[in-house]
Amino acid sequence: MSGRRLRFQILGRLAVRFESDEIELGPPKQRAVLAVLLLHANELVPTDRIIDLVWGDSPPRTAEHSVQIYISNLRKLLSIDAESGVIETRPPGYLLSVALDAVDALRFERQAREGLAAIRAGDMSVGRPTLESALATWTAPPLVEFVYDDFAQGRSRALKELRADVAEALAAVHLEQGNLEEARDFARQAVEADPLREEPHRVMILSLYQSGRQAEALRHYGEYKRLLGEELGLEPSESLRHVEERVLLQDPSLSPAVPNRVGANPYRGLRPFSE
Repeated sequence: MSGRRLRFQILGRLAVRFESDEIELGPPKQRAVLAVLLLHANELVPTDRIIDLVWGDSPPRTAEHSVQIYISNLRKLLSIDAESGVIETRPPGYLLSVALDAVDALRFERQAREGLAAIRAGDMSVGRPTLESALATWTAPPLVEFVYDDFAQGRSRALKELRADVAEALAAVHLEQGNLEEARDFARQAVEADPLREEPHRVMILSLYQSGRQAEALRHYGEYKRLLGEELGLEPSESLRHVEERVLLQDPSLSPAVPNRVGANPYRGLRPFSE
């Protein structure tokens, strides 16, 4: 039965699907109203708040009536599944009641937080596959058609930050387990999401060095140092400078890792992950 449920897509272009069919969601403002309700899924959103988010500081006089029409239209479109995607009228506004796993971004958030919690607890056997599943859910940045709308920007930033946390955690896990190519791949994803993060650069430097590519490792450190200086006027942390020194001196303690015992935690000494 679960395969016949409505599926809501926030990552990438806003979309709703039933089985293999995509539902036509109507004009841009109607789509924006649905996006607002999805961003606040299972929460009451007052009508005045919807108007502020969709139209900003200059709503038309007919904005409240327009919201009523859009909600009515969306109810009809989503009525194909009476168990999910139900828009309830609850004064002073509306609530979209939806299963969390029916919304791709909410499913990503749940898996990301569960995976990060498992990693922090030292449970790699749960944490690593859960985080990899979360990343597989991430198909594109959230709500790309609303990228310039204020209502989408805060949540979009938070989701992108969480994705960077996931990629960074996976990079560190794979480095610790001696999977150097995978460590670089996830470190690269974290850097693409946030070029100024230090931890994925550390993983990249160490994974390159442990692959016998000392010159590339040192070059990567130099590029990151320049980036920090140009963007923030800062130097790399003392910890990362020490890593560069050890790479330069070919410190034997930087030899490739022996795969961890089950439950070992590669995060001792690293900054805590935020949710």
